[in-house]
Amino acid sequence: MVSNANRPCPICASREMVFLYQMNFELPASSPLPRQYQIVSCQSCGMIYADSSATQQDYDHYYEQFSKYEDTKTASGGGYSAADQVRLANMADVLAAYLTKTDSIIDIGCANGGLLEALSKLGFKHLTGIDPSPVSIKHVQERGFCGFSSKISDLNKENVGSHQAIVISHVLEHVFDVASAMYTLSSLLNQGGVLYVEVPNASNYSSNYVVPYYYFDAEHINHFDSHALDNLARRHGFEVIAKGEKNIPVSSAIEYPAVYALFRKLPTVANFEVSYSDDLKLGILKYIAKSSQDGRLEKIERYATNGEAVILWGAGSYTQRLLATTRLAECNIIAIVDNDRNKQGLLIHSIPIQSPSVLREMEGVILISAAIYAEEIKKDIAALGFQHKIDVLG
Repeated sequence: MVSNANRPCPICASREMVFLYQMNFELPASSPLPRQYQIVSCQSCGMIYADSSATQQDYDHYYEQFSKYEDTKTASGGGYSAADQVRLANMADVLAAYLTKTDSIIDIGCANGGLLEALSKLGFKHLTGIDPSPVSIKHVQERGFCGFSSKISDLNKENVGSHQAIVISHVLEHVFDVASAMYTLSSLLNQGGVLYVEVPNASNYSSNYVVPYYYFDAEHINHFDSHALDNLARRHGFEVIAKGEKNIPVSSAIEYPAVYALFRKLPTVANFEVSYSDDLKLGILKYIAKSSQDGRLEKIERYATNGEAVILWGAGSYTQRLLATTRLAECNIIAIVDNDRNKQGLLIHSIPIQSPSVLREMEGVILISAAIYAEEIKKDIAALGFQHKIDVLG
């Protein structure tokens, strides 16, 4: 049934949508993000996105205060792991094919500056990182690069200057007001400048299945495919000069689907009508069906019934979904731990998130609630010398 969305489509601004699925989360008590939203399909262009009554300011506040990308142990984007180094080096190679070493490049949403490091190794000199997290920018500056803390929504107020290239990688899926962001990005580019956009590839969610509803979390509110990027470029005065799909290794066993495109800024923004495709909707419906039929969560029922003391390891998106949608909240959870220092001290399910070191004083089964890093967490547990029974929800 077609109805009106609270939030306009991030690609074409239409409010005519079809409801696909309801998502619920139990977030840390201080989180400004919405606890629920609807996954919807735009009737005008086929874009899939989260419809809620949140605002861009809610997301700005979250990424400024609660960024998970600044942690040098757990974050991606800094090039700290071998897999992340390869990913960033490959991205730098793509950019190098369309730019000269004297071009000025800014990486918006740069995390701890891993891409800047990769570009520097190729000989690029004029590199700037921008991120809402002051801690991330401190890391960028310590690596010898220019960097400053700002939200995309504030960049038009900053003295950023004009540049030949902008990178916005794995950022637009988090942005509530995409149209305003694209306007700002265009204003920072020279005529003929290049905008590199990379986002999760929603058309391949089913082919890269991890755990139920893994790709629908509180942060990822826009679900793009190649067709959506084409529409986005044309609507904001760009032409697509290159694009492709890839899988990004994120753990020893899991790859993350991504789609990228290089946009070139045109002299004028021409009026155009978006083209419609239902390919993405059909793919998302397949993914929702696959998630709904996943039977791995039966063990939650067992722990909820037997009352065994549970130490929950992991306070991320997977846990937030499980607490809101399964009987995990009914389990005898005596502690929640996470390696991410930004989460430590927050309350979720009225329980403080703590460092794993507190496990030395506790008895109970360690229930690993992590979508992709279960094997790495097992290694952490072994390295810490804990003798607890271990079970895995992932």
